[in-house]
Amino acid sequence: MIGGKGKLFAAGLASLALTACAGTEAGKPAAQSANAVSVVRATSPDYDFVVSIPDVKGGPYDVSDKAARESVALAALKNECEAPQVIGESIVSSGTVLFGDQSRAYAMQVRC
Repeated sequence: MIGGKGKLFAAGLASLALTACAGTEAGKPAAQSANAVSVVRATSPDYDFVVSIPDVKGGPYDVSDKAARESVALAALKNECEAPQVIGESIVSSGTVLFGDQSRAYAMQVRC
C-alpha cells in the first residue's frame, strides 16, 4: 500500500507521463507541446485534479514563484470547478536537460 507522499509522487508521475505521451497539437512543434500545462483527474480522495506545470525558463509566468504556479493551476481548472483550491504540490524531477540543468515539473493538487 502506498503512503500519502507516495500517492502524491505517483499522481505527479502519472501526470507527467500523460503530458509526455500527448504528442503534438496541430500546428505546434513537439517541444512547445511538451511544455504545456496538463490537467488530469486525481485518483486520491484528498483532491480532485493534478495540474502539472513544467519548469520552463522564459515562459509566460515565473514558475519559481509559488503564487504564480497556484494562479496557473487555478486558471487551468476554471471550467472544471466552481471554486478550485490548491491544497498541495510536489516537485517531480525527470532528469537533466542541455547543459546539466535539472528538468522538473510541479504537480499541483487541486480540490474543487
